[in-house]
Order: sequence, then structure tokens, then C-alpha cells
Amino acid sequence: MARQERPVPGEVSILLVTTEKALLTGREVVAAEALAGCAAMARGAFSPNTIRAWRADWEIFSVFCHKYRLTVLPAAAKTVRDFVFECVGLRKKPATIRRYVATTGRAHRAAGVLDPTTSEDVKLALKEMSRGLLTENGLVGAAI
Repeated sequence: MARQERPVPGEVSILLVTTEKALLTGREVVAAEALAGCAAMARGAFSPNTIRAWRADWEIFSVFCHKYRLTVLPAAAKTVRDFVFECVGLRKKPATIRRYVATTGRAHRAAGVLDPTTSEDVKLALKEMSRGLLTENGLVGAAI
């Protein structure tokens, strides 16, 4: 696959910035091409700040996947679940982790592949994250 150029400012493309870092499998190439097509159709529909946030979020998820040699697109629900707990371990705020998960789901839907973020595994991981953080902060069972 030819090396992809970085998107120009304002261009709607949350396409795999990580294609410069790793070779994609055949299945990932098809999904990445679908994602690129959707990004091109969405040009002008979202603010540049939203696009920047999506790019940054997708890059964080992609780096996690490459670190553990996991498939980025389409990702398994277990991959997203593990990503949630890694973010908790890095002391990311719950709202930030939820945004990462939302971006991951959006990218999968845009690429036309199964969205792993809708699985029960991921939903339970987000609930565990919230309960774990509450317990850690001493708020569970506290008198109101």
C-alpha cells in the first residue's frame, strides 16, 4: 500500500494516521478505504476541532493496538475493553475514556464494519470503570 499523506488542515479524515507506522492486513485495508470514503463525504459537516479530537483519539487507540499487536480496524470487543482498562490504569478521566470509545465506535461504523463498542463487554467495562473510580475516591456507600 502506498504511503498516505497526512491530511491537510480542515480536511475531514480520521483515517488511520498509523498506516505510516505499521502495515495493514487485507481486511484492514478494505476497512480503511471505506473509512476514507466516509470521511470525504463528511467534509464540512463537522468543525475542525471535532476532527482534530477524533484524529487524536483514534491515534491513541491505534497506538494501544499496535503496542499489543492487536487489530485496529475492525477491533474486537475484548480489545476495546482492554483499552478502557489501560486508560484507567493511566489515570485518564472517565469522560475522556468515554470519548475515546465513542470515537472508536464512530470509526468502525464509518468503515462499515461491526462496531465493537456496542458489545456488552465494552458496556460493562465502562460501568466497571465508573464504579472502580467511585470506590477509589471513597464515594460508594458514602452518606448523602
